[in-house]
Parts: sequence; C-alpha cells; structure tokens
Amino acid sequence: MLFSIKNTLYVVVILCNFLLSLFILIKGKNKKVNKVFFLSIMSANIWLVSLFLYYNVESPEYILWLGRINFATVLPILYYVFELSRIFPRNITPIPKKISLSIKALLVITTLLTIFTPLIDQEEIIIGIGKRETIYGPLYPLYVIIYFSFCFFTILLLSYKFRKFEKKIEKLRIQYVMFGLSLALISGFITNILLPFLGLFDSANYGVLSTLIFSIFVTIAIAKHRLFNTEVVLAQILVGVIGLILFIQAWLAETIWGRILDWSVFFLFSIFAYYLIKSTLLEVERRKELEKISKNLKKAYKELEVLDKAKSEFVSIASHQLRTPLTAIKGYLSLIQEKLYGTPPKKMGKPISNMYVSTERLINLVNDLLNMSRIESGKIRADLEILFLEDIIESVINELENLAKQKNIYIKWEKPEVPIAKVLADKDQIRQVILNLIDNAIRYTSTGGITIKTEPKNENYQIKIKDTGPGMVEEEISELFVSFRRGSVGRKTSTEGTGLGLYIAKKFVEMQNGKVWAESLGKGKGSTFYIEIPRSRSV
Repeated sequence: MLFSIKNTLYVVVILCNFLLSLFILIKGKNKKVNKVFFLSIMSANIWLVSLFLYYNVESPEYILWLGRINFATVLPILYYVFELSRIFPRNITPIPKKISLSIKALLVITTLLTIFTPLIDQEEIIIGIGKRETIYGPLYPLYVIIYFSFCFFTILLLSYKFRKFEKKIEKLRIQYVMFGLSLALISGFITNILLPFLGLFDSANYGVLSTLIFSIFVTIAIAKHRLFNTEVVLAQILVGVIGLILFIQAWLAETIWGRILDWSVFFLFSIFAYYLIKSTLLEVERRKELEKISKNLKKAYKELEVLDKAKSEFVSIASHQLRTPLTAIKGYLSLIQEKLYGTPPKKMGKPISNMYVSTERLINLVNDLLNMSRIESGKIRADLEILFLEDIIESVINELENLAKQKNIYIKWEKPEVPIAKVLADKDQIRQVILNLIDNAIRYTSTGGITIKTEPKNENYQIKIKDTGPGMVEEEISELFVSFRRGSVGRKTSTEGTGLGLYIAKKFVEMQNGKVWAESLGKGKGSTFYIEIPRSRSV
C-alpha cells in the first residue's frame, strides 16, 4: 500500500529535512557552513527518495537501479558531512588542494562505478513485499572502506576541535554536531544494517529518522550561536513533526469516525501546541531580559570598583595632606593657650578654645578617614601581642572619666576580683575600639550611666558595655557598623559624627579574630555593646 505509516514517515522526514536546511540556507546565504549543510541534507533527501522508491517499486529492473542510486547517494552525504565538520564552527584544518581534488575524484569515480556497473551492487532480489536482498559486487569492500573512513575522520576531526577550542560556546556547538552525528550513525547502523541482517526487514524503513536526528541537532548548532533558544527550536521542531504526522494520519483515515477522531485530535493538539510555543517564547524573552540586566549589573559593578578605588585613593591622599597642617594648627593653638607667645586678650580665650576643639575634631575625622582607607586597601594589619584587658579598660576609663562627670553620669566598671587571663590582640587597635564604644555611650547617655563588665566566653573574653541611653530598634542596630551610617538618635544628639567610628571598630576587632555587636530592648531601654577577643593560649 502506497499510503501507510512507513511511507508517511518518509514524507514527513524529507519535508522536515528540507525545511530545516532551507531555514539555515536563508539565514546565512553567504556563509559556507550554511551552504554545505544545505547540500548535505539535500543529498540525504535524495537518498531517502531513492530508498522510498526502492521499497515500494516492484519492477526488478527499477529496483536494481534504485539500489545502486541508493548506494551512490551515500557518498556525497559522507563528503558534505566531513566538509561541514572541517569548517564548523570555524576552519582550523585546511586541506591541501591536491588532496582535496584527489578525494573528490575518488568519490566521483566510486559514485559512477556504483550507479553504472555491478562492481558495488551486483544484483537486487525481491524476496517479498517491501523486502529486498542485495548481492554485492567485488568492489563492495572498497565502498565499505570509504564509508567508514569518512565516518572515522569526521568524528576524529570534531573531537580534535573540541579539545583545541577554548571558548565554551564553540565547544557546545561542536558537542551538538557530534551528538547528532553519533545518534544518526548508530540509529542508521541498527535500522539499515543490523536489523535487516537479522531478518527484520520491516524495521529498515525507520532508518530514515537518522537523517532527521542529524539535521535537527546541526540546525540548532548553526542557527543559534549562543544556543540560548535551544528549547524553543526543539519545541517548534517537535510540535511541527507531530502536527504533520497527525495531519497526514487524519487525511488518510479510512472510516468516517476515524477521520472525525483524527481531525479532533489534530485540532486539539494544534491549540495545545500554540500555547506551548507561546509560553516558551515568553520564558525565553524573560531569560534574555535577565541576561541583559545581569550584563549591565556586571558592567556597573566593574565601574563601581574603579570609582571605589579612585575614592579610596583620593581619601587617602586628601587625609595625608590635611593631617599635617591640622596638627600644626592644633600645636600652635595649644602654645597660645599655654601663653608661650604672651597672654592673649580675654575676649580671645573662648574663640581660641573653640578653635582648638574644632581642630581636634577635624584631626579625629582625618584619622578615621585614613583608617578606613587603609582598611579597605588592606594596608592595616593587626600586630597581635599578649595583653591584659584590665589595663587597657582602666586607661580608657581614666581618659573619659572627666567627660562623664561633665554630663553628671557615672562610669561603673565591675572589675573582676581575680585578674582575667591575657588576650591576643593589637594594643592600639583594641584600645581605640574600647575608647570609641565607651565614648559613644557617654555622648548618647543623658541620665544614669555606663556599666562595663568583662567575663570569659568559651575560647574568648567578652567586654560588655551597657548604657542607660535612648536605646535602638532593629533597623538602627543593623546599620550601626556600616560606614557613613548613623542611627536617628545619633543624628539628633551629635551632629558632628560621621558614622565611621563603629565601622572602623568592627574592622579592627575582625582583624584580631574577634567580633563586636550591639543589642537593645528598644527605645528608651538603653543599649549594650559586646566585644569578644580570643584568649592567649600561652597562658
């Protein structure tokens, strides 16, 4: 029967092959890769047509000619597939002109011998409907050698390119071609050689699918340079093939109820396919947008890195340039206050004092900026040594005691009865951290006072600084140790702050393998700051 599932399969595969190759050719008319792929698929289609007629014609004379044409058309397929592997995705293996001409001459001669002589295909015998047996000629081994040589060198060349190329996209495109070619060769060998050899002649017709497998994978590799829309291409091809098969099946239905059922299935499938492709395209568009956003973010991040580096260098240079004159100004103001240049007028006493305080504040700011710049550039390192926390805390309290008295608040240190063990820390850095935290507690506390306590915590020693100040909410606590960030209370009570002190304190503690954090029960309930420093294992 001319119209059967097997024959329909031939028509579907030939049509799909043609559409795929035409799509590639139109997509790149001036590209050699696209032209070679088109020629390879057209050669495969000629082979499929001859194969289709070979199994459907019953005239012995015609079958012999079709069998020979069948053998002959395999040769240009092999040549174009090899040529495709040589130039795709780019040519790195030029073949000398003499060798190229020799290969072409060998193929032309073998093709002519195959068609017009019995040297390859000696005779075709009809052993049943759709069943044929080939009597091979004396040069058939040469034909087999040529066949496997082209297959071997094609796969070898693709494997060499896969190892040679470094770009991931090129490797991925080669993988698609290799995968499609391997599937095509394996399925073609099983259906066209192995199964007929075992007597399963009916299965030989399904070997036509091997060409479709190859054309699908190579189409994806050529058409999509980035292979980003691979799922769309596969979905469209799959939907198109299934839809075409359902359409032909409905058209060839023999009964009225069969036609009604088949056409109903076809229309339902068409609706489903439409929404499937539409949703897939929308998903791909979203992914493209995300990829575009990701690229822009990467570009912006690199630009920010450059700006951040420039900012750090500017801050470092500016701070260095500012610190020297500010230190000189502070020194001269101190000498004026000490009357080394004579007794200044009484009305100048307060302005000079204010100038001295402002200069000192500017020097502290410059020092903070320098510390921040050095921390971010990795120029500051912790010089760890064995220290007593008691000695450092006591010196800080002595320094800040007058400031607390001026505000009529207390500083209470719950000093342990037994001296605590030594810690491993940088003396200057840990002192600056403790000084910063207690100074902040004094500045932000109006009534009550500050309590300081030390106690062991596992492998660390903990310093606890608790105040009766305004307290904080969770949002303020989360921003405490971020550079140039200050809480709402800090902005109201101390307008001269920069938000660098706690950031620098956190970095200094982390350099010493410790940690610092804050806790508060809420507004009006005070705050507690914790510092943990590793113990010294030598004690």
